[in-house]
Amino acid sequence: MILPDIIVLDMDSSKVEVTTLIEKIKEDKNLNKIPVIIFGTSNDSNKIKRAYKHNNNFYIVKSVDYDDFNDVLSFIERF
Repeated sequence: MILPDIIVLDMDSSKVEVTTLIEKIKEDKNLNKIPVIIFGTSNDSNKIKRAYKHNNNFYIVKSVDYDDFNDVLSFIERF
């Protein structure tokens, strides 16, 4: 089975509750060691704490600035 090196999720996805998905990933013995990065539009500390409560590795606030977004992509690539 080929597994990803990293999982990137969108906190604002309307199709799935991301915290539920993270729980399922962390319960799966094949997936639970894969780092999870969450993108979200909010920098509200309560939302960020909620994301970390579900054992993701990073929460990154989405940016509309091109340079900031490229910095984030570079960070993920290095990770």
